[in-house]
Amino acid sequence: MDRVENQHNFREIIYQIDILDYVKFMKFIVGILLLVVSFNGLAKTCDISEHIFGNYDQIQKKDKYPKSNLSETDYFYLVYSWSPGFCDSKRDLTGRYPDGLKFQCSSSNEFGWVVHGLWAQSYDAESVAEHPRYCKGDLPLVSKEIITKYLCLSPGAPLLQGEWEKHGSCDFATAGAYFKKMSVLDSKLMLPKIPMSFRTLYKWMRKNNPSLSRLRMDRIGRELVICYDKDFDPINCPY
Repeated sequence: MDRVENQHNFREIIYQIDILDYVKFMKFIVGILLLVVSFNGLAKTCDISEHIFGNYDQIQKKDKYPKSNLSETDYFYLVYSWSPGFCDSKRDLTGRYPDGLKFQCSSSNEFGWVVHGLWAQSYDAESVAEHPRYCKGDLPLVSKEIITKYLCLSPGAPLLQGEWEKHGSCDFATAGAYFKKMSVLDSKLMLPKIPMSFRTLYKWMRKNNPSLSRLRMDRIGRELVICYDKDFDPINCPY
């Protein structure tokens, strides 16, 4: 009788241990799911097999604002573009896109909000050209290996190369460090999956991103702007 009772008690102990392990496991799974839902994704995913590396060099003298400006950086813009709207504006009369935009606009990927860039800003600037820009002039091509890592974040080698030369080089030692910072900032944000008016978008962003709940965002044309201080903490965008 004692032997049977001991076996029963042993089974009961094993059962309780299994239950505890199961509960811990489920808590772990729920935590992972919440992390995935809460963030936009540390490493966004897309099919990069359709990306073709053409000529992605950025020629400074051909830029709309070609002059180098070494103004001190006071804060940063993280700039988002709604990809479907952007692509609509770039399609020609035959429905085709420039070669540098084909991955973003006509591949099988369905991009939504994409990072246009992380831009150094100066409080004293009175025009686009007066913000820090092309601080190191024309630069060599960023390696294809580094570009490829961030194509799902900013979909296009010309885009990534251009943002590094125009903006990233003013505050970062390497293109890799610049792109990584954009990715980290993006990973901490949730963005809607559908287009909406900017007034509605600001409300949505504040509601779904605690770090932005009391902050003022901005826009540049049809692009969303979130502002950061030099430590990359979110701040109110200046008027």
